[in-house]
Amino acid sequence: MLRKRFHQAVWMAFLGLIIRGVMWSTLALGQAPRRGPCFEDVQQLCPDAKTARERAQCLKSHKAELSPVCKERLERARVQFTAIKEECIGDAERLCQDVTPGGARIARCLQAHKAELSAACKDTLPKSRGKSI
Repeated sequence: MLRKRFHQAVWMAFLGLIIRGVMWSTLALGQAPRRGPCFEDVQQLCPDAKTARERAQCLKSHKAELSPVCKERLERARVQFTAIKEECIGDAERLCQDVTPGGARIARCLQAHKAELSAACKDTLPKSRGKSI
């Protein structure tokens, strides 16, 4: 049960981070969203989606209608996520066992324990230009 909970939590945390990076992130000061390979797809197909989770679900439901560049980027993100999940689940279970899943709390926990992550997990994570995992 605990392992399943961590798998789900890590999945949602990294999915949120990947989708946010793929499409856009709205900065805290209310600046305009950054454009990414799926920006136009989101604008056209998912105009009412407000959160990364809603955008991800919407894009998934419109998979056949996505632009080739968006499809390709989401596939690369899926492959990257699978590798992250495989390499970091043990670290999440070891370092974040008391963290309640949701809201990217597992990702923040892993970031807080960055120095304690296994080499395999560190090597799999996207390089973060000074931001969280």
